Amino acid sequence: MRNVLKNIAVSSSLVATCGTLAFLSPAVFASTPRIISNVDAKPETTLTAQEEQGLSIAAGKLLNHVDHARNDLKVKNIIGAKHEVDKALTLGNIIKTAMPSYLVTTKLAAGQYKYEDQSKVQPLLVTLHDELNVETVMGPVRAAKREAAKKFAGETGQVVQDVKLHESRALLDVGLALSGLEQARKYLLENKSSSADNALSIIQTGVVTEYVVSDLPLERVQANLVLARQAIKDNKFDQAKLALQVAQDSLQEYEKTVGSNRARESSQLRAEIQSLSASMQQANAKASQEKLTNWWNTVTHWFKQ
Repeated sequence: MRNVLKNIAVSSSLVATCGTLAFLSPAVFASTPRIISNVDAKPETTLTAQEEQGLSIAAGKLLNHVDHARNDLKVKNIIGAKHEVDKALTLGNIIKTAMPSYLVTTKLAAGQYKYEDQSKVQPLLVTLHDELNVETVMGPVRAAKREAAKKFAGETGQVVQDVKLHESRALLDVGLALSGLEQARKYLLENKSSSADNALSIIQTGVVTEYVVSDLPLERVQANLVLARQAIKDNKFDQAKLALQVAQDSLQEYEKTVGSNRARESSQLRAEIQSLSASMQQANAKASQEKLTNWWNTVTHWFKQ
């Protein structure tokens, strides 16, 4: 009987010990990672604010030509569609040539094994700014996205809500655009209009859109800075002052949603805009336009931070 009790006691002790080990093991393993990784990306070149503007304009024009090509296809104008696709391809290649590359270093280690590799990558996402283009860029994109959503709903039987939110950021995947344009040109040469239109539609629906509440005031600031710049260029100073007032109001709204450092920068920008608005005249029109361009670039960088 004593031996039985002793065996039971030993078994209970083992169970308790195993339970303790099972309880402690996650913490033990967590403190000693089995694999170590490190990825470092360094740009080989950086873009100036003016170059970023140029890329955004080129991306917007590319989408304009895609929309024109689709409109040509609707009226069976194959020659016109080919012309628009060729122009879009030229813009895509311009963007690809101008976009900076990154040198990515990847290091991994586990036990006695170590791995290291360096590769060059070129992200081809370009921020779209509708206000920089004469034609609307995002209007046809939104229409294409709604069209694709309705088609999806019809094929699957699901109900898709027509989203009314206005995106505050949009990015063109230039790699996807170049691929779609090459396909569209191939289909046009084969006289396959429907397939060409589908390829072009994918470029529009492939635009990445984001909705960030805190960015909406900045979007209004950008749009009104561009409006003010154009109004000054046209010697319409009253219109310019009105646009700058809207920009100031939007900055004040933005300051309520951000940290103290950024709010301080925004407040300083508001003061500079107010000063320009008060002293604006034809004699300093060119200098005023340059200031507005610099402020637009400043606001653009705030989106990224």
